[in-house]
Amino acid sequence: MYTKVMELNYWSSTEAKSATYDDQKKEWTVVVHRDGKDITLKPKQLVLATGMSGRPNIPQFKGMENFRGDQHHS
Repeated sequence: MYTKVMELNYWSSTEAKSATYDDQKKEWTVVVHRDGKDITLKPKQLVLATGMSGRPNIPQFKGMENFRGDQHHS
């Protein structure tokens, strides 16, 4: 829901394999592995937001223990 409301392009089950910046071209080259193949991207910006350095801040809401779908949080 968050990604839809914020109009974000979200890929789950995707592994970042490499990210390099070319100073002369002023561009990033990012390689990700998704759906069994490598994909090369050329984004204008690169945001590193892995969340690995802190504890998850998962919101609590009434009835969440009964929800059977996927739960994602930012």
